[in-house]
Amino acid sequence: MIQNKNEILISGVIYNPDGSKSIGAAIEVIQVNAKNSERITLGYTFTDEFGAYGFLLKVNSFSIYEFNVYSPIN
Repeated sequence: MIQNKNEILISGVIYNPDGSKSIGAAIEVIQVNAKNSERITLGYTFTDEFGAYGFLLKVNSFSIYEFNVYSPIN
């Protein structure tokens, strides 16, 4: 992770249950307000041919973030 003021680079690799890299998986980014639990979907990103993903996130100090991963339909 690279951090600059209120922005952070989130990156990683998604693996399937069998240990292979998940190509084309979707990652949903959700912001959750820590005060009232309001949830906002910020967007989606997808893994590349190596199962890797990355995105820049503007961090709000009153929020937590959730990431849901969805496997591609083969």
